[in-house]
Amino acid sequence: MNMSRISERTFSILLLLGLTFGASACATVRKQATAAEPVAADEAPVKRDNLFGSGDVQPEGNSALHYIDARLYELRDQDQSTLEALRLALQNDPDSSYLHGEMARNLAQGNQFEQAALEADKALQLDPGNPSLHLLRGKLLSVRQQSDAAVLEYEKCIKLKPDLEECYTMLAREHALQKRNDKAVATVKRLLKVDPASTSGLYYLGTLYSADPSKTREAIQAFKDILDEDPDDLKAMASLAQIYLDKKMYPEALKVLL
Repeated sequence: MNMSRISERTFSILLLLGLTFGASACATVRKQATAAEPVAADEAPVKRDNLFGSGDVQPEGNSALHYIDARLYELRDQDQSTLEALRLALQNDPDSSYLHGEMARNLAQGNQFEQAALEADKALQLDPGNPSLHLLRGKLLSVRQQSDAAVLEYEKCIKLKPDLEECYTMLAREHALQKRNDKAVATVKRLLKVDPASTSGLYYLGTLYSADPSKTREAIQAFKDILDEDPDDLKAMASLAQIYLDKKMYPEALKVLL
């Protein structure tokens, strides 16, 4: 088996990268990582996505009031006001790992990745056993193209919370970004051992296999497994139909789409 041999159908890999947070978000994040200057988010609001998460325990007391303000500003895409409200919350509760995680998330969404990484580090110092924070730090490292360090964070996340699906999908994504497709497949299989019905895991597996011409049968089966559980899953239908079209198996493609 040669999983490093990739077909010219690059959209499959793009789909893989986008399954967790959307392909367009993936492309945006990679552009953000190389931007020379941060974007003033209040002037040009950044589209919200689910790439960056934070901790688990929300603030209490006076800091909670500022945190509520921050969330309201965030909903209105007023990024600078969001950051200021979070700073006020942290002044009231400087030892809140959750608030540092939220600050890191918002800084990252405003393209301020260096500052976001510092906040994520502070959050982890306060709560080193929080898998969500390791996941956040892994994403920030990935955006800054520090792949090996990102992999270590995702592995820590898996160790701390073996049933957290996103730890596996982000790890698989990182391996795929670096063309370590054997490791990406192995990571997805680890997820499927924990949760055999994981739709995200089956998507990743099918997409990885569909990028390897020698694994067409396995790719087809992965997408069929999704459709067995949910016959109306449009992504699986489109992916399966595309494989059939690429192989000029037109009757099979029509069966999927009709």
